[in-house]
Amino acid sequence: MTPVVHQLSFNENHWPVLPGVREALTGSLDTIGHTLDALSDGLTAEIARRLGVPAARVVAGAGSGALLQQFLAAHCTPGRRSCTPRRRSRCTRC
Repeated sequence: MTPVVHQLSFNENHWPVLPGVREALTGSLDTIGHTLDALSDGLTAEIARRLGVPAARVVAGAGSGALLQQFLAAHCTPGRRSCTPRRRSRCTRC
């Protein structure tokens, strides 16, 4: 059996930490345990500013799974139908 060199599903970066990232982390060690922006309002505002869109159009989350969960919780209520793109579109109940 061939050993796995790197499995993308681990959601890890196998490259070394960039020097700027190391400096930012080292500089924030005194406050690293603080939850300063739990809802990511600052990140959302900065992304919106850089993209030139309203902050209400930007969603931040802990990975694609968390963003999908937020979307489903907001839009897929009992009794609603959900369509997924496939060769033949198929709709299912939430």
